[in-house]
Amino acid sequence: MLQKKEGDNRILECAVEGRTQYIVPGDKRHLLPLGEYKGIKIVSPVQFLRIISQKNLLHSRNAILEDAAHENT
Repeated sequence: MLQKKEGDNRILECAVEGRTQYIVPGDKRHLLPLGEYKGIKIVSPVQFLRIISQKNLLHSRNAILEDAAHENT
């Protein structure tokens, strides 16, 4: 496998099998330095919160624009 720690390998395997988009590890020394594994982004908790905040803002903006479009028709 990829990592020296067997537990880290299990996390990677589960993420691949579960088709996740992100891994948010608590340990900065093992998985986080990889940055990505088989298309799965490995990010810090702070990075993940930024990502989901941006996605929530985009979703809210799109919903508002969609509502406005329906009101104008």
